[in-house]
Amino acid sequence: MSDANRLALNLTGTVVALLVVSLFGGAIFALVKFDVPQANQNALLVLLGALTSQVSNIVAFFFGSSSSDKSKNDTISKLTETNAAQTLTISPASGPTAVIEPGQTATVAAKDTAGA
Repeated sequence: MSDANRLALNLTGTVVALLVVSLFGGAIFALVKFDVPQANQNALLVLLGALTSQVSNIVAFFFGSSSSDKSKNDTISKLTETNAAQTLTISPASGPTAVIEPGQTATVAAKDTAGA
C-alpha cells in the first residue's frame, strides 16, 4: 500500500472518529441542557448507549493495542519492501560439476582456505 493511500485511510478514520466523538458530546449536552420529552427519552438513551460503545472502540483503537499493531505492521511492510528491493546474486561455482543420480552418493573434500 502506498504512502498516499495509507495517509488517506488514516485521515478518513480520524475524521470519522472525530464525528462520532462530537455526536457523543452533542448527545450528552442535549441530555443535560434540554428537557427531553418523555416519548423521546428512550430513543436518546439508546443513541447515547450506542455512541458510548463506539467512543470506547475509538479510544481503544487510537490509544490501545491496535495502535501498536498498526505500527508493527507498518514496520514489517517497510522491511519487506526493503528486502524485496535487495537482490542476491549467486554466481555459479567455478570448477567441475558432477551429476549425481538417485541412489548414488558423493563425498566433497573441504577446501583449505587458511593458507590463502
